Amino acid sequence: MKFRRQLLRYAVAGLILAPGVACTPTPPDAAAFRQLGVIEGFYGKPWSHQDRLDMIEFMGEHGLTHYYYASKDDPWHRELWGEPYSGEALERFEELMQVSAESGVQVVFAISPGLSIRYSSDADFIALTEKLDVMTELGVRHFALLFDDAPAALEDPSDRQRFKTAADAQAFLINRVRAHLTGTGGDLVVCPATYTDAWGDQEYLRELGDTVSKDVPFFWTGSDVVAREIDSVQATTWTSATGRLPLIWDNYPANDFAPWRVFLGPWKKRDPRLGEVTAGIVSNPMNQVHASMLPLLTLVEYAQNPENYDPEVAVQAAAENLYGPSISRELQPFIEIYAPWVWEEQLFEPLFVPQNRIPVAAIEKGLVRLQGALANLHELEKSSRGDLEELLEELDPFVAMTAARLQELKKSNFYVRDGDFLIYKAEADVFEAERADSTVLVDGELSEWKNATWRDLTTRQRQSLDAGAEAAFMQDDEWLYIAVLVSDSQLAGDSGLNIGDRDHLTLVLERADGGKPGRLLVYLVPPDTRVSDPYAGTLEPGSFMVKVLGASEDLIFGPFFASLLEPETQMANLQIASRTQTGGYAMEVAIPKAGFANQRLSLVVNSGDTGRRRSFALARRNYPVNRATFAEIAF
Repeated sequence: MKFRRQLLRYAVAGLILAPGVACTPTPPDAAAFRQLGVIEGFYGKPWSHQDRLDMIEFMGEHGLTHYYYASKDDPWHRELWGEPYSGEALERFEELMQVSAESGVQVVFAISPGLSIRYSSDADFIALTEKLDVMTELGVRHFALLFDDAPAALEDPSDRQRFKTAADAQAFLINRVRAHLTGTGGDLVVCPATYTDAWGDQEYLRELGDTVSKDVPFFWTGSDVVAREIDSVQATTWTSATGRLPLIWDNYPANDFAPWRVFLGPWKKRDPRLGEVTAGIVSNPMNQVHASMLPLLTLVEYAQNPENYDPEVAVQAAAENLYGPSISRELQPFIEIYAPWVWEEQLFEPLFVPQNRIPVAAIEKGLVRLQGALANLHELEKSSRGDLEELLEELDPFVAMTAARLQELKKSNFYVRDGDFLIYKAEADVFEAERADSTVLVDGELSEWKNATWRDLTTRQRQSLDAGAEAAFMQDDEWLYIAVLVSDSQLAGDSGLNIGDRDHLTLVLERADGGKPGRLLVYLVPPDTRVSDPYAGTLEPGSFMVKVLGASEDLIFGPFFASLLEPETQMANLQIASRTQTGGYAMEVAIPKAGFANQRLSLVVNSGDTGRRRSFALARRNYPVNRATFAEIAF
């Protein structure tokens, strides 16, 4: 693509549209989809400038109409939203606009100010619009305001005095920005704080929809953050709530939540009637830009002929379209092994998402297939057409990572080989609750725990050896008691730990609820701090919320975090207390033993300032949504 772009520039020298001249593309099927695009909206390492140019050329060649710049890890997109781009960064945007004009792709500049903007502040509004004006001067005519990371409650005192709700404040800003952009020939798209059916404040959504101008589309990810399927009934329900057609933000094939793999399978389970009831589809792809092009081509195929779309045929055609028949054949092992979606079983997943039985023989066989295909592809790359070199640079690390992880687990003392499987020694994560010598008073004071056995929690991100977390367990005839101590020896002389903005402790327990397996989730905010969390909202010092989850065999992140958004629900007799101590803080929990045998739980502590955050867990493989990783507390 880089070579083709240079030829194009030389061939059309003097004829290229100026940055300020809009070039309106024709969608693959204008009657079906008003917009078909790509949003660089994933977490992790952003695309390089060359990646973006390659993607825009690819989009222009295949009929994708809109590219959204919304790089989550670009500090000027979120944390430094009020500071304008300059120097080389601005020059890169200028080239981006030029290549988009050549390719017939509309650039949409997105900004995410919700972490810190003061909605009532004229100074903040001026800083925001001045930044947008710089982009307007480069030729950008389409903009997006993203509030997917905004606090659920107003934090600034002047905002709380002026506005009744977050929706009221955001609507004020959105309409103000829209009016400003209208004056400069621009338009606006919005991602509300509630952008999925899985969780969120529906009253917020209705208030925002009633107040914001109806010509401003709202992003919607469907039934969940990563939607298993999207149908027209769901879309019309969203329209009823917001008063406008949804613009689908489809989080496929994004892999920022599964960095151990790529998604190479085709688009599927998308209603053929979506074009009639939405404002379009925008795909959030992978960190690997060239690997993303394969599934993106199947999106184009779906959009061109939704009624007759065949996913399996589409993905084979996409591979041949991009690389030709011979290379397409060698890519088949990658397409087959990395085709499953997030809710489907993927061959290598047990290596990276802990399970108690790892099908090591099947994994070895699949890995050999990939390694052989990779060797053949590197040989074919010498005479290939297309961007095979770039694709292989993206695929190589996944094969190497998988091979290394396999060897690591095969050598681990915590797994034992049993035929075709590796079996985890679950007894390694069993902890005994000692008998209490006296009644435990749940008050956050740990004097009665002096003789208990304290266990260091494992550190996921050990950036400071002076910080730590410990847990201890005791029991009497009626209660299981859990104590957690978070400390920082460097602050031992201070009044307390300098707790960061999103510090919290998450405790997830297996329990029986009406005879069905379920979970109890406890989200505890440390004392002496006020936490604003995009999932939990704003919690005052020492507060906590408890939510009993029902049957959870298929528990995924959407429903898990939805529990944090709902009103505080008390489990009968559950006792929780926390207290600041010198150089740290402590918490205690008492859980009724009635109806339980041994207790299984996940315990994770997130502690420390933003610049040196640490995460501590009870079990070595602690994943709060994965019961296979829970520790067992023996009574």
